[in-house]
Amino acid sequence: MTAMRKWILVIAVFALGWETGWSAKPEDLGNRERIDLNPAVARLSGHGENLEVDTTRLDGEWNWMLRTRPGVLRPDTSYLVSFEYRAAAPDAAAGRFFLLSRPYHAGDHSLDTMSGFLPNNGTKFRPVELQFRTGAQQDCAFQIHISKRLKGAVRNLRFTPAAEPLFIPAVADAAPASGTVRNLPSGAKEFEVERPKNARGMVVAAADFGFSPESADNTAALNRALAFCREKNAAKLELAPGSYRFTADASIMLDGMRDFELDGKGAKFIFLRTEKESFLINDCERLLLRNLSCDWDWAADPLASVVEVMRTDPGTVDFKFVEYDRFPRRDVRVSVLSSYDPVSRSIGIENGFDCLHPAPKTWLADNILRVQVGNSGKYVPGSLFVMRHYNYEMHCFSIRQSRHITFEDINLYSCAGIGFIADGVQYGQFRRVRVAPPENEPRRAITCTADILHVFRSKGYLKIEDCEFGRSGDDCINIHDNSAYITQMKPDRVEARGVYDGYYRVGDRIEFRYSDLSPTGKSAVIKQVGTADARNGIYEIVFDSPAVPQPLTPGDGLLIFNRAYDSRNIMIRNSSFHHNRARGILLLARDVTVENNLFRHHEMEAIKIETGYGPAWCEGYGASNIVVRGNRFEQVHKRHMCDTENDGMPRAVTIGVYMDSILKTECRILSDILFEDNLFIDSFGLIASISSARNVIFRNNTFADQTERKIPFPRRSGFFVENADSVSIVDNCYIASPLVPFPGVWSDGRSVTRLVAEGNRSVSGDKF
Repeated sequence: MTAMRKWILVIAVFALGWETGWSAKPEDLGNRERIDLNPAVARLSGHGENLEVDTTRLDGEWNWMLRTRPGVLRPDTSYLVSFEYRAAAPDAAAGRFFLLSRPYHAGDHSLDTMSGFLPNNGTKFRPVELQFRTGAQQDCAFQIHISKRLKGAVRNLRFTPAAEPLFIPAVADAAPASGTVRNLPSGAKEFEVERPKNARGMVVAAADFGFSPESADNTAALNRALAFCREKNAAKLELAPGSYRFTADASIMLDGMRDFELDGKGAKFIFLRTEKESFLINDCERLLLRNLSCDWDWAADPLASVVEVMRTDPGTVDFKFVEYDRFPRRDVRVSVLSSYDPVSRSIGIENGFDCLHPAPKTWLADNILRVQVGNSGKYVPGSLFVMRHYNYEMHCFSIRQSRHITFEDINLYSCAGIGFIADGVQYGQFRRVRVAPPENEPRRAITCTADILHVFRSKGYLKIEDCEFGRSGDDCINIHDNSAYITQMKPDRVEARGVYDGYYRVGDRIEFRYSDLSPTGKSAVIKQVGTADARNGIYEIVFDSPAVPQPLTPGDGLLIFNRAYDSRNIMIRNSSFHHNRARGILLLARDVTVENNLFRHHEMEAIKIETGYGPAWCEGYGASNIVVRGNRFEQVHKRHMCDTENDGMPRAVTIGVYMDSILKTECRILSDILFEDNLFIDSFGLIASISSARNVIFRNNTFADQTERKIPFPRRSGFFVENADSVSIVDNCYIASPLVPFPGVWSDGRSVTRLVAEGNRSVSGDKF
């Protein structure tokens, strides 16, 4: 950004502050008409300029520290907040400051428009400046909370109204974009997933080993047949039509199989167990599984239920199981509650929410359960929820360290976990795989209780063609590599927290990244991996040279990327993804093509392209060379009106990063992304939010909206761009609608360079 442009922006901000009666002086932290302080946490020191904080002797995970009074901040307004802080804690897991924009009287996070942690920085004050936008509520407030235990201080707190984002509208008479878009991404290259090559191998019948529809448990019989096939290098194991039960707490094992086909011949597997994945596929090559259906025994143990709120009291909610006169399991587990749409019969309604792991619970009648929840006021009598009884417990297909794996003509009706989870797999394909409830069974509130397809630590080359993935408890597809955030380090070693055994191996090359995701320019090879703290999942990684760099600032950490893995060359074609909780596809990969698919009724984004790290997970090494072409998006991101994860702006597509801090990064770790010739219908928020990216192109897409929101979103079907470079949003078409009052592109002028928004037109047209 040029010096002249910076100067103009400074003038604009100060002019806005003068017009609204604001000054640049710090807040008087002792002024109780403007600032509330929690005396159990904070006290003013000296002449009142420092707010000293100490939670080291307090109970509870969370304590609020400071919040502005109603009326201090205006609703639906952008602000710059700045202050200095220091925070000392043993490490990030011990305690941190947490900033948020939340209504003063709100009881939970559902109306937050901004939230996030600050990194700890020891005993020296560190300046912070960030921009946020308040919500529509009259009692909107800026707040600082504290997670766990720390000692610290805050001073020089200032609020200044921020310049509104720049807006470039789509207009009826827009001329085509003036220039040619250069550097177009190409997406994935064609490749082949090899099928079994064992024409002379024997064909084995599973029935010869006791595999039978009359058996109470077929696990041992099928494993005997598979072991025989491995020993004899058989080409194929054939099943027979029928329903087969599996009740043992053991997996169906395909271990070390080469050039092998499991042909179900229309067989249906019904599982009922308390642990283990249904199939464990390990160290296999050129494996084909086809003509098979898998399901769970819902009559004995429902995976999820539709429940209705009957009554609420402070701290409890009474739920009725609407599909049962008597629920079959009296030891029912309540894993997750999610708002339910009875029209589409799926998770996800406007302004809906989730509640994780509520407890305890008490039966009041055969089909009425009282559950203890944190904020019972959110539950309205008559409203419906999906109550999940399982989450990530027992996956259906677990594929590990294998190559050239094909799933073909598979029906997965339900499972108590992830449908397909792939770890360390190279070359895989899904052809005509259908994940949907069986017909004429109305009690099926869910298919997979977690993701449908979860791919991590892969070595690339994945095809998904002519598939249907729907009605899951989490994302339809999640593809990513795994990183780790490091706070304890020496020149030749680090301690990695929250990773799993086997993530890092001797000989793997590790790239070091700063906490803002920018490259350090240094890497090293792992010489040794040991356990530093088994109880807390901390591993010591020793390198072959003293290459570990110092963090950017004291108190920061480093990221490590394991370059032994590379999720790349992904093709997703001619498939449908629909009616699920969370996202359609998460793409944390490179060289990707997504074309001619249907995305419908996702609770959150249809496509999320990201990289990041946080306390729950650390995923992705960036994303690049992605083409999304010829897809249809309908009713995407239906749930959130105020979405704190997305700065209060729901969207169909996210291109951005997440960090273990509320601070932004200038690193453009996402690059070369093209969306073209797509149709977006009834998007409930933005079309796309674009940040931490360069060379992003949206061209020749069409946007049509005919469905009203309960609360109108003024930026509906628009774009928002920040912290980005070389973004082209050109020659797109809006079907004119009163529901989209401002079609066009918003951008943060301070952090965006080389933005082109031309040729975007608004035209009258028929409904789609």
